[in-house]
Amino acid sequence: MAMSTETQESKAAEWLKRLREADAADETLVEYTRRLGLKVGEAYRWKRHLRRTGQWPVSGASLTGKKSLVRSKPRFARVRIAEQSEAMSLSVRLQVQLLNGRRAEMTITDEGQLSRVLSVLEQPL
Repeated sequence: MAMSTETQESKAAEWLKRLREADAADETLVEYTRRLGLKVGEAYRWKRHLRRTGQWPVSGASLTGKKSLVRSKPRFARVRIAEQSEAMSLSVRLQVQLLNGRRAEMTITDEGQLSRVLSVLEQPL
C-alpha cells in the first residue's frame, strides 16, 4: 500500500532528523538504529530516498565534514578516441653506431623508420 504524500513527507523529515543525529553523534547508521531499536533496513531505505531527492549528501563526506565509509557508485564518462595527427606525433633524434663501424644520425618520426635504417646499415658493402 502506497503512503500518502503527507505521510511520506513527515516520515522523510523524521528520518532526515535521525540521520543528522546519527551523523552528529559520530555513530554508524547501524549503531544508531540498533541503539534506538529501529530497523536498520528501513534506515538505509530512507537514506537512499533522501539522497535521491537531494536532501542528504551523496558523496562520501558526512554532514559534519568527516569522511564516512560509504562509497559512491562508479561513474563512467563517454570518451572518443581520436586519430593521432601528424602535428601531434613525436620525433626522436638518434645516433646509432653498429659493431661493423657504420654510424648514422637520424630523426625518427614513426616506429618503422628505425628498423628500415638498421637493415640498410647492416647490409654488406
